[in-house]
Amino acid sequence: MFLWLLSKRRLLTRDNLVLKGWEGDPRCCYCYSLETIDHLMFRCNQTARIWDWFLHSLQIETRPHRLEDLFDIIENAGKTQALRYCCAAVLWVIWKQRNESSFNDKQCQTLSRYASDIKGLIIYWSGLWKGALKDDIMGMIQHMEPVSAQIAGRMAEDGALPLVHVI
Repeated sequence: MFLWLLSKRRLLTRDNLVLKGWEGDPRCCYCYSLETIDHLMFRCNQTARIWDWFLHSLQIETRPHRLEDLFDIIENAGKTQALRYCCAAVLWVIWKQRNESSFNDKQCQTLSRYASDIKGLIIYWSGLWKGALKDDIMGMIQHMEPVSAQIAGRMAEDGALPLVHVI
């Protein structure tokens, strides 16, 4: 249901809530820009770092700025079905964390925490898959590990959350 709402641009981001008569603050809970689907999922600095980590770990050099860009990246990257499931996990974790921050006053997670949640969800979902698809997905998880360790190491050294830039 979540991915269907997202693809139809019906996800209840703050801009869509305002259109329905909601009188709350339409700004992103992370950066205070207008919260739209594309902003929340791809353009906000917080979520852009997540995509940088995720795509960099899979050796994909282009970061999406909107949902249509993500579809193009998936189609051009190979292992389309496996990548589609992994990207769905990234989107779901971003959405769940946004809801925690917006409605439960939880602080924004660190990049290493997002990475852990995304990998955990993909591994959990992998119980539904078999054969080559499962092998492809587990291979993607293995590619994420070294980049996650690098991020954790940098955080331990200087306490800062590094940006992983796609070159």
